[in-house]
Amino acid sequence: MPFLTEVGSQQVWRASGNDLKIGALSALPSKVVPADGLNSVPLNRVLKNNFWNGSHVLEWEDPKKELLRPLFEDASRLQELSERVTQYIPVRIGALSDRLGNILLQLPVTVITADFQRPQDFDRAKKSDHIFLL
Repeated sequence: MPFLTEVGSQQVWRASGNDLKIGALSALPSKVVPADGLNSVPLNRVLKNNFWNGSHVLEWEDPKKELLRPLFEDASRLQELSERVTQYIPVRIGALSDRLGNILLQLPVTVITADFQRPQDFDRAKKSDHIFLL
């Protein structure tokens, strides 16, 4: 992905066609983020449609976050930004402000899904010793 190369070398995000200045990024270890179940997963507040099997997430972090300092120095600015973003997309960035300035690449985990159900002719299948995989 050419735009990821530009992120590292030029500190500019151009995936939308416009330049967005970013800080110096370093890659974090990749992780699988499960869907919310009995416990809420905080990262799901910013991921898109992370239900079913969860997502594999690649993340790059700007540890200094100098370009975002005004938001961190004045909490009301961060809250206002979060409210304005939420008007357009269901992402609550104020809830995960430590990740503000990071780039997350979300890959849904749908390559393998399991669906277990009893075949309609289960009784006949038992008698013939066949194994059914659905």
